[in-house]
Amino acid sequence: LATKKNGQVYTVEDLHKLRRHAHKNGIEIIPEVNILSRAGGWFQSGLLIPCPHFACDVGCGMPLDLDVHTLAILTNVLDEILSIFNSPFLHLGYDEREESRPCYKEANMDVSGEAQQELSLEREKKMAAVIKMLGIPSEHIIRWESTDKKKEEETRFRTGRITHYHSNTHPTVEYLQNLEDPAVFLSTDSLNFASPTDIDGYTIYKQMHEVSKQEKVLGVLAGTLEMGPVSWNGRNVEGKLVALAMGAAANDIVPKDEFEKAFRKIFKDLEIDGDTAISFGKSRWSDKEFDRHMKEQRKARQELMCSRTTTTAQQRIAKRRKGS
Repeated sequence: LATKKNGQVYTVEDLHKLRRHAHKNGIEIIPEVNILSRAGGWFQSGLLIPCPHFACDVGCGMPLDLDVHTLAILTNVLDEILSIFNSPFLHLGYDEREESRPCYKEANMDVSGEAQQELSLEREKKMAAVIKMLGIPSEHIIRWESTDKKKEEETRFRTGRITHYHSNTHPTVEYLQNLEDPAVFLSTDSLNFASPTDIDGYTIYKQMHEVSKQEKVLGVLAGTLEMGPVSWNGRNVEGKLVALAMGAAANDIVPKDEFEKAFRKIFKDLEIDGDTAISFGKSRWSDKEFDRHMKEQRKARQELMCSRTTTTAQQRIAKRRKGS
């Protein structure tokens, strides 16, 4: 969703309209709520671990403070979100514990070794209790593939049985078969939607046809990390999404000329800008231009998060802690 400006927010009716529009177009919206890491979207709540310097230096990675007040609010928020989107799945985002440690350290909550693992386990168990209370099976909970590389993280307990993979930019059948997960989602980022190297729609079409036939692949989530509307257009994401859908729906791979003919017809039927069909999923920007825009957007996001988490939200945290 686009970020609202000037303090505006999406209403419940806005979200219902969005869900109905998506359903009409054959799209299922799976809500994602980041809690244990990269939870900066909660900046107005006063529920984040207070680490303004970390927020300004990094721009992401702040976790929620899962005290008794937060857990009560979190339960109600998740319950309302589930009632709006009516999806069998719920995405609980990241749990990059190493990434969040500087935030805990700044808040004088840093621990290491076994104590760190115990704290992480305690927080995961709290979240698992909320999910159980809401009646959501663990098999329906999605978590992002972790970027933590420490050995002790490999066997850690996680709330959720489905992993959302994104780091492998060219997922192959062999790669998917070697994953231990019983079920996975892939990200559009895995298909080079937001990577420095561009690929055309026909390549995406063939890739998607290959990986979508794997039983453990539940689908592809169209999350284009850090891409705003300008980059979305420059990267020709709409063209890439059409190619992706064509690959998932295809029984057999067709020659490139047949693919392009079908591609043009879809865009004509959808009444979408013709230059997208002409480029057949290729970016409107060069790789260098795209990389420059992405760097600018990351910097803007970092500055925005710094501004958000060092003013009103921090005052709310201070008041809440003083009163508890």
